[in-house]
Amino acid sequence: MTAFWRNWLTLWCIGTGVFGIVLYGAAFAPTTLPTALFMDLIGSEWPTDAGPHLRFAFGLMGSITIGWMITFYTLCRTAWTLEPAAARPLWRGAFLSIAVWYVIDGYASITTGFPLNVASNTVLALALGWPIWRAGYR
Repeated sequence: MTAFWRNWLTLWCIGTGVFGIVLYGAAFAPTTLPTALFMDLIGSEWPTDAGPHLRFAFGLMGSITIGWMITFYTLCRTAWTLEPAAARPLWRGAFLSIAVWYVIDGYASITTGFPLNVASNTVLALALGWPIWRAGYR
């Protein structure tokens, strides 16, 4: 994998991890502002009466996103130390996890009335999936 794609994946993991921190911040009233600003950016509004269920859901999404990015970053760092043939199962497993997430999350988004989420997921999946696909399947 070239230095460009290594840097790309590193920045992708950092950026998505920061997004996870923004989501996690909504779990607590004093740190809701970044999430509320993000919600405004995507054309939604953070409810002034956000209850514990909504705060829990955002905290959960944020913590899962943070953990997911640490896992991907660790996988990338490990794969970069291996010969391409030895790293191939790691890249293929990573790609499979992206594909499964994309299908499951997309289905849930569409069936619950949030099809626009599929567009953002497509950008995320391509930005992460393309270099991982190339590393594992060429």
